[in-house]
Amino acid sequence: MIRNWIFPGVLLAFILGVVFPDLALQGWVIALGDVPDQFLPWREFVSSEFHQGAIPLWNRYAWCGTPFLANMQSAVLYPIDRFFDLLASPGRALSLGLVFHLWLGGMLLYAFCRHLGAGVAAGLAAALGYSLGGFHAIHLLGGNLLTVTSSIYLPGHLLAAGSLVGRMHQGRPIGWVPFWGIILWSLQILSGHAQMTFYNGIFTLVFLAFNLAFAITERSPVNGSSKPLQSSGRWIARVIGMFLLMGGITFLVAAPQILPTLEYRSFCARAGTLPFDSATEFSLGWEVLLSFLLPEYLGTRAARFSASGIDTYWGDWKNWSAVYIGIFPFLGLTGLAIWRKKEAIPNGAVKALAGLALVGLFLALGRNNPLYHLVHQLPIFGQFRAPSKFIPALVVPVAVLGSLGLSALLDWLSAAKSSPHLPGWGRWCLIVAGSGVALLVIFPNVRTPGLPAELAGHDLLRGLILVLGFVGLASVCISLPFRPVPWGKRQLIAALLILLSALDMGLYARKYVISAPPEDLKYLPGAWIRGHLQEGERVLTTPEFTGVNQTTPERIPVPGGYDPLQVGLYIDTFRKNGAIPPGAIVDLFTPPLEWAGKLGASLVVSRQLLKHPSLAPLDRHEGWMLYRVKDPAPMIEFIPENHTADSPGGATLEGEWKLHDLSVRGIVPCEGRIVIRQVYTPGWQCFNKGQEAVSVEVEEPFWQKVRVSQGEISLTLSYRPAGWRWGLCLFPAGLLGMIGMVFHALKSRKTELNEMGGRSQ
Repeated sequence: MIRNWIFPGVLLAFILGVVFPDLALQGWVIALGDVPDQFLPWREFVSSEFHQGAIPLWNRYAWCGTPFLANMQSAVLYPIDRFFDLLASPGRALSLGLVFHLWLGGMLLYAFCRHLGAGVAAGLAAALGYSLGGFHAIHLLGGNLLTVTSSIYLPGHLLAAGSLVGRMHQGRPIGWVPFWGIILWSLQILSGHAQMTFYNGIFTLVFLAFNLAFAITERSPVNGSSKPLQSSGRWIARVIGMFLLMGGITFLVAAPQILPTLEYRSFCARAGTLPFDSATEFSLGWEVLLSFLLPEYLGTRAARFSASGIDTYWGDWKNWSAVYIGIFPFLGLTGLAIWRKKEAIPNGAVKALAGLALVGLFLALGRNNPLYHLVHQLPIFGQFRAPSKFIPALVVPVAVLGSLGLSALLDWLSAAKSSPHLPGWGRWCLIVAGSGVALLVIFPNVRTPGLPAELAGHDLLRGLILVLGFVGLASVCISLPFRPVPWGKRQLIAALLILLSALDMGLYARKYVISAPPEDLKYLPGAWIRGHLQEGERVLTTPEFTGVNQTTPERIPVPGGYDPLQVGLYIDTFRKNGAIPPGAIVDLFTPPLEWAGKLGASLVVSRQLLKHPSLAPLDRHEGWMLYRVKDPAPMIEFIPENHTADSPGGATLEGEWKLHDLSVRGIVPCEGRIVIRQVYTPGWQCFNKGQEAVSVEVEEPFWQKVRVSQGEISLTLSYRPAGWRWGLCLFPAGLLGMIGMVFHALKSRKTELNEMGGRSQ
């Protein structure tokens, strides 16, 4: 059975390598958006911490300190990322992992197509359309890495749900389905994108519900009756019970990530429901559905990043909608209605996929759907924005249904009998396709009259060329004699389908990836800034650079940066002071310059000329300007309990980070408190002289403080949130549950083999 997957897997990997040689072979990384601003610096930070034997629970280099593992997007515990980190440098590992995820998503969709009866070529065409399709491509353009690496698990979840329902409906052993379902669910959670994880869970439940509904009245494939092998209530209860068991084991396995995230969520700036307008600013437009056939309908965002910088109908970056999955899977939908043999394709699965596609379209429309106000009020739904991220629930079913239609079309073509007119029609199709290629080469900017200027007839022409080329060559192949090799006709047409699908999707997806060597993405001149830094000092970037390397490889501590959660105390303070509008969703924020000294920042870096009484010009370097803050607050400070003019002074303190622990030593002259200019979050533990436990509390406006008595102190502060400790305790129970699933699978396999032997006898 493994041999049946080697060729498709190798071929899909080869095509991805040809389409993305810069990412797969050269080690370049995506040069725009979130990759250079967030994911690459975080990846280098995680790699460094792991090499020192520490799990990065806390990031002291951004936002004056912030939880790191609990910020789910850091994906600290994601085994695929950590595996590639062992093989290569962080930048190369990030790119290799991205290509691997595109391959994995394609193979999961291919497996789903094959499970429902599609052929190899049709399954590969659909897999190419999904891996290189519009939803992934447009997020690659913006560097939205986790949306891609998290959404690719949806076909696997649907496959597990469909397989489980089918086996239980037929009374067959469930085998390894629950085990692999738990693996996929655990990877989904650990991949780091809370929104796609929640959405994929909703899609899976919707698909499960449709499968159960249609399976109740579907004929059983085993006994041919209109009733299932057992009463409906019993087997449906078994399905639901198994899903609950799988969900429980998944929770235990992923508890070290789930529990810290839930703990941090109650303390972050994104804890409440978002305003409707802000939550739906990325919504699928009805006109975008035309890109099922015209991938660049009204232009593409990619054109704005070309040398000419041409703007398009899509306008600014806030449209994340694209549904193109290739001309052939969409053509296969026609084949599903015309050529399919109903007895060869599970009718219930087709209905369930169609139902899921309609649900996905309903949700993805967002503000363009008048009923979406009701969805926004549902629990959890209102805490995410960008309804366009519901698009996978639309494109995955369409791709799978398209593969079934393509498979039926290939069956019809391979069985078609030649006629005297067939070669002539084929040659005319090839002549027209060749003329279209010539037009594309000679007139690359062909426009369609009567439509907006940005609508390139180039894309419609490209699709017609591919379809005509396929029809023409298929007609010629049918007319050729294949008597010595009966299967040759089908194999040749199938190879043609894969080749044209790869050409179609490769040309489409390639323009959406703008890459560069990792060393070219260090926007801040780190060595220059570090030369002016003293131990423990911070750098504040000015607002126009809030998203640039907030945790830089050079370890420049930046109070601002990009973080989708952000500590609530920190953000709320600046919102109360008017630095942040009350209803704004904060992704990028750097405090105003008058706060530089209060935050303990000693340097301010900018590309603008700054004139502020608290700053003194320090140095200049290739357009960058560095300023010294005149009176910065110390990182660690002693404040007497009853501060008066006669209070004793002379406190001597020094602090040092040792991996993930902060050590504070010194002598204090009286009772008071140690203020540490790190943002306060629950979960910090403090011990004086390694023995006496001291509580860590919040000091206005958002700092940490520790109360101390007169004399010598030796404090050790460690960030160990309760969610992390409980997660480590629950994880072994999850492993035991998975081992139990393995034994159950082996027993089911043995039972199935015995039953097969009995039936054969």
